[in-house]
Amino acid sequence: LARILLVPILSSLTLALPLVFQTSAQAQEPLRAEAVLRAIKRGRDYLISKQQPDGSWSSEQLATHKVGVSSLCLLALLESGLTPDDPAIARGLEWLRTVKEPNPRRTYDISLMIMALAAANDGVKDNLRIFALAQRLESGQVTNGTGVGGWDYFCDGSGGVGQPDRSNTQYAVLGLRDAAYKGVPISRTTWERIRNHWENGQQADGGWAYRYNQG
Repeated sequence: LARILLVPILSSLTLALPLVFQTSAQAQEPLRAEAVLRAIKRGRDYLISKQQPDGSWSSEQLATHKVGVSSLCLLALLESGLTPDDPAIARGLEWLRTVKEPNPRRTYDISLMIMALAAANDGVKDNLRIFALAQRLESGQVTNGTGVGGWDYFCDGSGGVGQPDRSNTQYAVLGLRDAAYKGVPISRTTWERIRNHWENGQQADGGWAYRYNQG
């Protein structure tokens, strides 16, 4: 599912790669800043060209993650140098702000929405929403059973139970991190569960399985 959310970004990068990576015969040529900037611009232009009239972005593979896909595209555009004053960002933020409680309910979408709103840093207008989204993420952390400290696909008030995986958990941690940077208080217990989840789940070779106790 994480790969699906990354489709718009990967598509833009695919278009940009020829500007940066040459054939093996040209591989010795130094990478220049101008080539990198051109690649970023092409990726940015591609994402803007795919923006819907209402300011959102869609995913052909999984329409249920429209909030996540739109947030991810906004985040990429913001990281490319655009600001809330740029029309594409302004339209995207306007659409994102139309998403009303209790949505979004999926871990990917909640986390990415926090990240996009935090990256926009558009005054204080999104602070309350970021606070509410962070609270929902905290409430969705698994606190019982296998994989305590992680997240599964949904943050639906199910009482801290679920089947957590490393992908959803990664996004949740990044979302909580950005919320904390915006001044949202995150429980120390939440952070401790996260640390224990990753430390206790690390395998002998240094890596992690997709789910807890998987080989």
